[in-house]
Amino acid sequence: MQRAAAGSVMGSYNRLNGTYACQHPGILGVLKETWGWSGFVAPDFRHAVREPVEAANAGLDLPGLGDPEGRTSEDFTSGRIPAARLDDMVRRILNAIFAVGLFDHPVPEERPALASTAEHVALATRIAVEGTVLLVNRDGLLPLDTGPVRSIAVIGTAGDDAQWVMAGSPCVRTFPERRVTPLQGITARAGDGVRVRFAQGSFGDAALPVVPTEVLTPSGGDGTGLLGQYWNGPTPAGEPQLTVVDPTVDLSRAPNGVTGDLWSARWTGTITPRVDGPHRFTVLPSGIVRLAIDGAVVAAGEREFGQEFGGPALPVSGTAQLRAGQPASIQLDYSSATAWVVPELGLGGNVRLGWQPPDTEIQDAAQLAADSDVAVVFVNQALGEGMDRRTLALPGDQDALISAVAAANSRTVVVINTSGPVLMPWLDQVGAVVHVWHPGQQFGQAIAAVLFGDADPGGRLPLTFPATPEQGPIARPEQYPGVGGDARYDEGIYVGYRWYDEHGQQPLFPFGYGLSYGDFRYGQPRLYLDDSTATATISVEVTNVGDRPASDVAQLYVTAPDAAGEPPRQLRGFAKLRLAAGATTTVTFPLTIDDLAAFHEVSGRWTVHEGQYDVVVGRSSRDVRGTATLEVSAGALNWH
Repeated sequence: MQRAAAGSVMGSYNRLNGTYACQHPGILGVLKETWGWSGFVAPDFRHAVREPVEAANAGLDLPGLGDPEGRTSEDFTSGRIPAARLDDMVRRILNAIFAVGLFDHPVPEERPALASTAEHVALATRIAVEGTVLLVNRDGLLPLDTGPVRSIAVIGTAGDDAQWVMAGSPCVRTFPERRVTPLQGITARAGDGVRVRFAQGSFGDAALPVVPTEVLTPSGGDGTGLLGQYWNGPTPAGEPQLTVVDPTVDLSRAPNGVTGDLWSARWTGTITPRVDGPHRFTVLPSGIVRLAIDGAVVAAGEREFGQEFGGPALPVSGTAQLRAGQPASIQLDYSSATAWVVPELGLGGNVRLGWQPPDTEIQDAAQLAADSDVAVVFVNQALGEGMDRRTLALPGDQDALISAVAAANSRTVVVINTSGPVLMPWLDQVGAVVHVWHPGQQFGQAIAAVLFGDADPGGRLPLTFPATPEQGPIARPEQYPGVGGDARYDEGIYVGYRWYDEHGQQPLFPFGYGLSYGDFRYGQPRLYLDDSTATATISVEVTNVGDRPASDVAQLYVTAPDAAGEPPRQLRGFAKLRLAAGATTTVTFPLTIDDLAAFHEVSGRWTVHEGQYDVVVGRSSRDVRGTATLEVSAGALNWH
């Protein structure tokens, strides 16, 4: 915090051990008093502050964002908040304003011009490239060589439906006329000598077309549509306020006759498909939904908002096996209890039921792959605020798409466009896997540069990819998503990769992992000590022994003696390298006595234990390239 010169910290909605974060004197006290941080604390948007006075006295400096949320001027003038605390709040906020120059250079009221110069575009492209992680590259499939590669099949979410950003506050709004889709980027880079063809294959994690009224029959009646019942209140209890036959489910707000922001609804009837097979369903909600077909739950979940506000749509989805001409019962329950209601933005009370009957999309994509030298499959998962992932599996039919394409062409490249790890049941079938996270509006140029080798994939994994849902520290329901509104954090200090190391679990891809188009050789780490300042420097020579310029990330981990009770290995430094073919550089890592300290809850102190510390240099948490040892003795005051 101090070294980063952070001016502010945001408090979350969550409770810790029963106390809301923005009202938690323990958390805020550690931040300000124990760490001596001088910035100000602001809450997340609406609902983060439940008791304004209690929050202010606990250490929150900005009483709230958005609506007043129960705050009154009397809260700050009645003496319930001491004058010293009010002065401290103002001082911290003003210090941050002065520190960043806002007092002398306030934000102009007029919106600045769009950042769209050639330099801006090049920067956006480079950032996307530098964040791209190459996970698998069998037999040197990548980079693609336009000599032997004369035809490329581009499949999946590579067109206008590709996911660029997350939804909500993390969103960086993009402009359609400025976006470069992966299909456009690959086509442009391939040139006239390479035939690039596209097949949809899967619509990915997107809201599907609305279920047509002609396949629906309302409960207890004739005609088409579904019987819709509406209640004023969060649950469908008692007599409904309104009962109508809706042609389908596609609402942007509560219907006339239902008052207030808090309402619920139930649609019932039958659905009669026209073809046999698996039918995909999506529900795009702002609120809580549960879709059941023939009594089986097909899709269930909740969202703050589901409409496309500043990012992708955020549907809840599932699949049901249906038979042509055979009616199946359908029931969709809805509650606006979790909806983010902002009428001026068109948010609140949205719910839309969509479907995709069986078609030939996957078969057509597999055939195109079979007729091409290389297939590039794009898959995605939408994510935003006010929602949680219920599974690590790719949504919808995307796993089936990848398997079918890989069976048709082993030279298949999978491009994963998600915010985190996914399960990969098809991993052994494909030739290459690239993870791009959320690359923004220059997605197309960035992925083309990586696929064709104009740029080296510069990213490394900032987290661990589990091999199965049972791996990792949050594999039980009481840990995630929680039981009765409470989630248990039982992993203690074994967070992330530390858990895998402590429990001997082999992940799919470890923390810090990522491949390069280069080939790097690491020398033996050397340790230089300065007893007078209790500091050490670890140096290692790194050589690019490949035949092209490339990048790598050297990583420093430390293993403490058993008495410290620390995880088996912990990251203590990293350095990104860019080396020409055959070039060598020396990487240095500083290490201080504080980097070896372990915190003990009982004493509340940081302690450096005597004994041997292993200093490990590697390319990931599991890829060790060299180890040095360090002895700490005499009360941790001297290094030997």
